[in-house]
Amino acid sequence: MPPPPSAYPYQPNGGYPPTSSPTATSPTSYAPQPMASAPPPQYAAAPAAPPSAYPVAPTAAPSPPAYAAPTAAAAGAPMPMPPYAAPGAQAMDSSGIPLTGVRGVVVQEATQIVDAVMEAVGGPYEAANKYKVLPIPADKRLAVEHGDPGWLPTRAELDALSPLAMAVEKSSCLLRMCLACWGGLNLRALELHFTNPSGQPVFRADRPCRCGAGCCCPLEMTMYDGQGRMLGMVEEKCEGCCWEQCCLCTYTHNVLVGGSRQSLVHKYSLVNASCCCGRVSNCCGATCCKPNFFIDVTDPQGRLVAAAYKTYGGEGGCSAMCRCCFEFNQYVLPFPKDATQQDRLLLLLGLLSIEYAYHSRQGGEGDD
Repeated sequence: MPPPPSAYPYQPNGGYPPTSSPTATSPTSYAPQPMASAPPPQYAAAPAAPPSAYPVAPTAAPSPPAYAAPTAAAAGAPMPMPPYAAPGAQAMDSSGIPLTGVRGVVVQEATQIVDAVMEAVGGPYEAANKYKVLPIPADKRLAVEHGDPGWLPTRAELDALSPLAMAVEKSSCLLRMCLACWGGLNLRALELHFTNPSGQPVFRADRPCRCGAGCCCPLEMTMYDGQGRMLGMVEEKCEGCCWEQCCLCTYTHNVLVGGSRQSLVHKYSLVNASCCCGRVSNCCGATCCKPNFFIDVTDPQGRLVAAAYKTYGGEGGCSAMCRCCFEFNQYVLPFPKDATQQDRLLLLLGLLSIEYAYHSRQGGEGDD
C-alpha cells in the first residue's frame, strides 16, 4: 500500500518531490516563499528621472500664480501695479517735490522777453510768471552777509542742474493789464501750480488780490496738496507794520503750518529789509554794485536760522546787463536743518510771496 501524502512539498528526509504531477489543491503548485532574511524580489521598474526634471510631484498640478507673471513679462504686457502703490499715494510719495534730501533750492525765474520789452516801454502788459526750482549743489558755499565768498550761480551752472519742480502762474490776462496801468501789478490774484519733473501737478497755491498790511489787508498765499487738503499758508505780518514798513522799509511774511486756519502754527518768518535798517544793508542789493540782496529766515523768536538771498549772479557782458536792467530774478534759499518736507514747501512758497510782493514789476511806468 502506498504511503499517505505528506503535508510538505518535499519529503521529510530531504529528497525530491514525487515524480507524479501534484493535484490542483497541492501546495507544491506555488513557488516557495522567500525567507525573511532573503532580499526582496526585484521588479522591473522604470528608471528614475533626474531630480531636476520634476520640481513638484508629477500628479500635482502647477500653481497658476507661479507662471502667470513670467508669461505676461515674456509677452511684453505691463506688469500690474503693486497693491501698496495706490494712485493717490503715488502722486504724493513718489511724484511730489523731493526737498528733504537737498540742503536748499535755487528759484530761477524764466526769462520772458516780452516782459522786458513791456517794462522798458511802459506797456500795460505782463506775462504770467514761471519759476524753475533747482537743488543747491552740495559743494557750494553760501553767503550769509555781504562780503562772504558765497556762490553766485551762473546760467551755465543752473542749466546743468536737474530741476526739482516748476511753478507756473495762472491768472487773468485782463487783470494783469489793468493792474499794470494802475501800478498794482504786484498785488494781483493768481494761482501757482507746482509740477514735478515729469510734469504732473502736485501742489497748488492760491493768492487773493489784497492791498497789503498797511491797509489792514495783509497779503497771503495758501498751499494745497494734490487732493485739495490745506498744508499751510504764508501771511504778511500786520503787527507793527506801520513802523517797520514806513520807517524801516522792512516787510515780514510769516510761514504758518496747519491743515486749517484754526490750527495754523507759526514756524518761520521771512524778513525782507529793502534798505539799511535790517541785519545787513541791502541798499543796491542784487545789482552790479552789490551782488546779493539778503532775505533772513528766522524762527518765531526772531533768531536767524537761514539766510536766503536774491543774487545778481557771476556773469558778465550782455547777459549781466540784461539781468540788471530787466530783473530776471533768481534766489538761493537754504533750508533750516530741522525743517520738515512740509516746512520746506511753505518756505519755498514764502520766498515766492516775497518775490511777487517786492521784487516783481508793479506797473504804472507810464503814469509820469
